Amino acid sequence: MAHELTHRTSSNLARLWAPALFALTINPTFETYHVHGHHRNVATFDDAATARRGEYALAFVVRTVIGQSVAGWQIETERLRGKTTSVLSVHNRVGSGLFFSLVILGIAAMSGGLAGITVLLAAAVFGRVLHELVNCVQHYGLVRMEGTSIEARRSWDCYRDLSNTLQYNLPRHAAHHMFAAKPFWQLVPSASSPKLPRGYETMALIALFPPLWHSLIDPLLADWDRALATDAERSLVQARGWSVGRQPLH
Repeated sequence: MAHELTHRTSSNLARLWAPALFALTINPTFETYHVHGHHRNVATFDDAATARRGEYALAFVVRTVIGQSVAGWQIETERLRGKTTSVLSVHNRVGSGLFFSLVILGIAAMSGGLAGITVLLAAAVFGRVLHELVNCVQHYGLVRMEGTSIEARRSWDCYRDLSNTLQYNLPRHAAHHMFAAKPFWQLVPSASSPKLPRGYETMALIALFPPLWHSLIDPLLADWDRALATDAERSLVQARGWSVGRQPLH
C-alpha cells in the first residue's frame, strides 16, 4: 500500500501516508529513489533496484538497501538545490521519512523501553528484507541499454490471484512501469511481458535457494534472450561476462 500511495503524487494525503508507512521498515529514501531512480533506470546495470543475473538474493538485498539509500539522498539533495532550498529544510522528503521513523521508534520506546525498540527494529529489518526479496524477482536478470525506452518486456509479471490481491496488483508489474500513475485497479495484464511461474512471494522465497531458483529462472532468461532481447542487449549480456540465461561466467 505504501508503494501504491507513493505514486499518487496528486494527493497530499497519500504523500503524507506513504513515508509514514515506509517508516515501519526504516525506509526513508523509497519515495525519492523509486520514482526518480528506479522508474527511470529500470533494468539498467546502474539501477540499484534491478537484480543482476547470478546475484544471490541476500547479496542483492544488501546492495539495493545501500544503493537506494545513497542514491535517494543524492536525488533529493539535487532536487532541493535546484529549488535553492536548504537540504536541511522541512521540504526534504528523506528527512521527513527519517522523522516518521524516529516518531515510531519513540512510541516503541515509551511503550516498551529497550525491548520495544528491539522488537520494532527486528520487525523493520524482517519487513525490509521481505520487501527487497520481492523487489529482487521483479526485474531479475533483465537488461536494458541506457537511453532506450522502457517497455513491458523489462519486467517479470505473474498473474496469480493471491499474489495480486496481497500486493495490490503489483505483479502486473509491466503495466505499472508503463503507466506508473495508474491506480492499481486499472492495471491490466501485458501480453508482451515475461511471466514468472509462481507468485511474487513464492518466487522471492525460492530465490533464497540458488539451485532451485536457477532451475526455474535460467530457462526463462534463455527464452527472454532469444525471443524478447534485441541484438544490442544480447551483446550487452555477453560483454558483461554472462552466459545466455545462466549465472555469470566470472
